[in-house]
Amino acid sequence: MTFIKGVCFDPAQAKKSVLDIKETLLNLETKVNKTSLSKDEAVDAYKIYETLPITFQINWSIAGEDANQNQKVADFCRDKLNEFNYVHNFTSSKIPRAFNADNSY
Repeated sequence: MTFIKGVCFDPAQAKKSVLDIKETLLNLETKVNKTSLSKDEAVDAYKIYETLPITFQINWSIAGEDANQNQKVADFCRDKLNEFNYVHNFTSSKIPRAFNADNSY
């Protein structure tokens, strides 16, 4: 076990956390993987996207997941949200890249 400032690292909890993020990502992918969305559907998808971690990378290997594949799915979702935002104008903010502190992509 690793101790950081009195906090105990729990591998089972870490794996569950990663899998929860994966489930959210897959649910989002299902929502945005349509030709068109209504404004309400796009806003709902954007709210889901906002729950994803933005400013740090996830240790996907804890759950046996491929980081590159999950990043591709997150990037796809962001690209689709940008397309829907162009049509519906539901946010004036830049949609940041999930799982990566580098938002220049």
